Amino acid sequence: MSTDIRLPLEPVEIDDRLSVHRLRTGGDRLVAVFKPVHGEISGPKTRGAFIKALTADPRNSLIVFGDPQNSWFAKAPLPDRIAGHVRAEAAAIGATEIVSFGSSMGGYGAIMLAAHMPLDGVVAFSPRYSPDDAVLPDPRRVEMRAPHAPFDVPTVEPGLAASPFTLVIHGLNEFDTPHVERFPSLPGMHHYLIRNAPHNIARRLMRKGVLEDLIAAALKRDISDVDALLETARARRREMAS
Repeated sequence: MSTDIRLPLEPVEIDDRLSVHRLRTGGDRLVAVFKPVHGEISGPKTRGAFIKALTADPRNSLIVFGDPQNSWFAKAPLPDRIAGHVRAEAAAIGATEIVSFGSSMGGYGAIMLAAHMPLDGVVAFSPRYSPDDAVLPDPRRVEMRAPHAPFDVPTVEPGLAASPFTLVIHGLNEFDTPHVERFPSLPGMHHYLIRNAPHNIARRLMRKGVLEDLIAAALKRDISDVDALLETARARRREMAS
């Protein structure tokens, strides 16, 4: 698994189950970034925008996790190992905020973390409701997921219930819509949907010219800015519990 070469990341721990890198900027907001299956922070079309958005605010320090076995960060002992790394890094930099962030498999990992330690917020693009076909069948990437079933974190629900602020953005399409329909309505959750949009929702948001500003606003948990930016992208807000 390669490191994003445009980010000056420092390796912390790398083995066949987990890769951990960090970027210490002096900032007191620790962003726990979870990589998707291809092993980079995002796909090649959006990677530059992701990196720019994650590093634009000097308050953001990063700890970046990869899952070389593509177990959706959902097989023991990964959740506890990851939470331990986040706690240690937060203590080392004197973090006053901890926010998790990811896309696709990384979005699932970002939500998972909230069930294993206190967070200030979660930002997830296109996360599955479950990676386990016994919970919700899905024809995508079966060959990656099947060897890990049953998953120790079988759904996003514990993480969603634990997070005080969660921003989830989904495209509505043949494969993601069944997952969207299973997401619960919870206080503190902000769930946005874009019709006829692909799984790689970040690319759609980049084409609309809002991706970088949206990530920045989301990490600050500025929901008024998030609302305005997603309105530009023609997203609709799913009604949630108050």
